[in-house]
Amino acid sequence: MRGSIKPTCKYITIVYMVIDHPRLMGFTGKMKMRTVSADFIRYTCTGATCAFVDLTTYIILSKVFGIHPGIANLISRPIGGTVGFFMHKFWTFQNRGDSRVHVQYIKFWCVWAVSFSLSEGLVLLFYSTLNMGSIISKIAAECICGIFNFIVLRHWTFR
Repeated sequence: MRGSIKPTCKYITIVYMVIDHPRLMGFTGKMKMRTVSADFIRYTCTGATCAFVDLTTYIILSKVFGIHPGIANLISRPIGGTVGFFMHKFWTFQNRGDSRVHVQYIKFWCVWAVSFSLSEGLVLLFYSTLNMGSIISKIAAECICGIFNFIVLRHWTFR
């Protein structure tokens, strides 16, 4: 049973209240409150970790080994995505109790595939068409994808 969405302060932090749901709450029957702002802060920290892994791999591939930015992105992004699933599952959205890990894993990679396609297209657009530097292209594309990912992961994959 889900309670209604209520503002908790004048700055309107949305709070979801989940009451007496054994699958989400264990058998304690206590109220669980999950704020958008807390999820977003954890999402940002997880994203920074994944971005560090992704960008480091990307820079090594594109700058050290001279691989084309599109190909370097094709390799680096899945590595960051793998780190992301586990961090989002167990920390960002604190979804430890869900026994449908395989369903979440499939949903995560579906979101990731859409986001990856978007990222790849944006990197190529920014780099080839708009003549932005390869690293700036990558950062701009990932910022756009990050917003998309937060919304979809929170409301579909790990809800």
